[in-house]
Amino acid sequence: MGHSAEDMTLFMSVILDAQPWRISPVCLAMPWRMDEVSWRGGDKPRIGVMWDDGVVKPLPPMRRALQAGVEKLREQGYDVVDFVPYRPKDVWSTVVS
Repeated sequence: MGHSAEDMTLFMSVILDAQPWRISPVCLAMPWRMDEVSWRGGDKPRIGVMWDDGVVKPLPPMRRALQAGVEKLREQGYDVVDFVPYRPKDVWSTVVS
């Protein structure tokens, strides 16, 4: 999504400055509250990694890139865990029906 937290802050501020809730009724008007973020349970967040959703599997180059990212995060001391989505095939069948 971005190379740094600063990239993501810029991205979010640009998107929210455009006030998308004035164009689409499905968007909520929410301020970007970077100063209000706090992690619970330690000084670093636990990061969940979804390797696939049970419906679509990433190609080997994407999986290698994801693995490299996980390794970098672990080297920095982050707790990285596998995330398994809840009933993705049921969700997908609802979306396409």
